[in-house]
Formats: sequence, structure tokens, C-alpha cells
Amino acid sequence: MTKGIIFDLDGTTADTVGDINSALNKTLSSSFTDEECNAFVGNGLKNCLISGMRALGYSEDYIKEHVEEKNKELLAYYAENPVEHSKPYKGVPELFEYLNSKNIKIGIFSNKEHGIFLQVVNTLFPNTKFEFLCGRNWKYPAKPAPDAVWAFRDMCGADSDEILYVGDSEVDYKCAKDAGVPCLILTGGSRTREFLLEHGVGERHLIDTIDGVRKHVVPAVI
Repeated sequence: MTKGIIFDLDGTTADTVGDINSALNKTLSSSFTDEECNAFVGNGLKNCLISGMRALGYSEDYIKEHVEEKNKELLAYYAENPVEHSKPYKGVPELFEYLNSKNIKIGIFSNKEHGIFLQVVNTLFPNTKFEFLCGRNWKYPAKPAPDAVWAFRDMCGADSDEILYVGDSEVDYKCAKDAGVPCLILTGGSRTREFLLEHGVGERHLIDTIDGVRKHVVPAVI
């Protein structure tokens, strides 16, 4: 039986790319589309920034010299309007309500900076009871490190096979695999089905909609 489910945020439970892209374009004076920016997300804002700089043709030396300065700009722009365009994906609030009603504990683990992460989660999901919220630079290392997943498992008083990890990227898959917990990876978030398969995510772990989570009370372990 599943005692707890820990979700990713960006691309899994919420469509946040519009606000991320707005901050990225202000920082780099660029004109990336949301679709282009979507390919950059999944491993923290700093890595999103680096991917954007590389896409614009900046040299690795320039990136190394200026990335910290640019990252501060990006965070400042993002913090100004973190939830202007963001919205929950269809079916997610209803899923969270269902899990709360079944006393299945809910966590969210994101590589988004913790303060901004909390603003986004609390704004988009004001009626959900969360047992665990973890963003970057909080108590645990960022994904794919599994420490936060283990902390959530222990908080639930569960064994590893009683915890489910739900994400949308190869980073999420590696995190779940290293944590030793079952996982489901959504297609169509920040990564396509083809991309996920090419990067080692097994077909049996893929779901096309968030409703697929309800069908996996005891999903297959990696």
C-alpha cells in the first residue's frame, strides 16, 4: 500500500515555465519561447540559465565568469513575479484532494530555490495539506540526490516500496532510482516521451496524465 507520494513541481504538478522564461529573458535580454525554455528546466534555475546562455552562443569562459552574477539577476526577476503565469496542471488539485481524503501523505521536492518554491506552492495549492515541502538550499541537497526522498519516507513511517515518486524528467527518474523507491514519470511536461525513453526511463514508468497516479497504489519498483 502506498503511504506517501512525493511529487516534482515544475512540469509535473504545475506549469511554471511562463514565469521562469519571463525572468530568463529579462536576465539575458533574449526572446526564448516558453517551448524553448521548457528544454532548459528540470535541474534548477542556475542550470536553466547556463543552458540559455549556451543556446545564445556564450563561450564557456564567459559563462563561468558571469554565471553567478547573472543567476542573482535571474532570481531577483523571478522573485518579483513567481506566480503571474503559473497554474496547476489539470487534475492536480483534484488528485491532491483525493490523496488527502485517503490519508496518503503528500510531499513536493523541487530544485527551485526554496523561498520562491514555497510562494508558488502556497499560491497554487492553498487547500492542500502537505507533509513535506523541499526546495533548493533548504535542509537537503538538490536532485538527483535522494536525501529528501528518504526524509519524506521516514516522515511517513514507511518502507521504500510504500513511497511513490512522481516527476517528469530524467533527473526525477535518477532521483527515484537512487532513492530506491517506485516512480512514475509524466510525459509531456518538460520532456517528451521520446526524450525520456532515449535517456533511460523505462516504458513501464511512463504515464501520460496525472490521473495515472491513482491507478498505481503499489507501482513497480525500478
